[in-house]
Amino acid sequence: FPFALLALGLMARDRSRWLLIAAVGAAVLIGLLLEPHRWHGGPGALGNARFAVLYPVLLFLPGRLSVRRSLVLPFAAAALWTLPALVPGATLDLPAFRTLPLELTLLGDGVQLPGHRVRVWEETVWVLPMSTSWPDEGHPNGAWFKGASTSEVLVVSPKPLDRIHFNVHSLTDDNELLVDSGTERVLVRFDTEGKRNGAPVDLKVEQSASGLGILPGAAEEHVYRFTLTVSGGIIPARRLQGSQDPRYLGVFLDVNGKGL
Repeated sequence: FPFALLALGLMARDRSRWLLIAAVGAAVLIGLLLEPHRWHGGPGALGNARFAVLYPVLLFLPGRLSVRRSLVLPFAAAALWTLPALVPGATLDLPAFRTLPLELTLLGDGVQLPGHRVRVWEETVWVLPMSTSWPDEGHPNGAWFKGASTSEVLVVSPKPLDRIHFNVHSLTDDNELLVDSGTERVLVRFDTEGKRNGAPVDLKVEQSASGLGILPGAAEEHVYRFTLTVSGGIIPARRLQGSQDPRYLGVFLDVNGKGL
């Protein structure tokens, strides 16, 4: 809602405007208190419907606009999110949307994050982005991530974790992987056959969220996040004899250590 910021910035300083902004603030606060985990607006929503109803009220906050050029910045900000969303077939994985934090409360009650897939390996739940990985392949041990890409991965565990362990595979030696949890960074160079067949990653993590209702029936749950940055990859159909796989494969994230 970029025009809300414009209205606040140009708000006339008189008693009626202060009362109006106080009423809007009270309505927003009541909405947050009544439904603290549903403020996102629902799966695929670009904003909260309840706030959208209040949005036109903010038009009464500014006084007279003496400089029309002041409208350029909010229109540009609105275009970053509204214009890409109008493109046919576009998803919320567009770069403009990825600059915003993921709304983790969408994962409660079995709801999917737009543009993501939930996979369960052993007792942990992994949330993978569809734009840079292939979680729908249904591999029992993990998932492939695209070459030359950066992915944000969420891990939900029923018990607290200090570190996350997994193996990574690569089909080419001209490839590097950087794993970053915000607490620790691990760099893997696939320069030996042993590493390409499964290099172990032991990553220190810190909890990002908890108690979101992602794990039904669990006494507690803990959410962790990290990023995977892949430098390169390979298209098997072009490089490997007998392969018909047209995907640009970067690394395979082997969650349970059982391999490809």
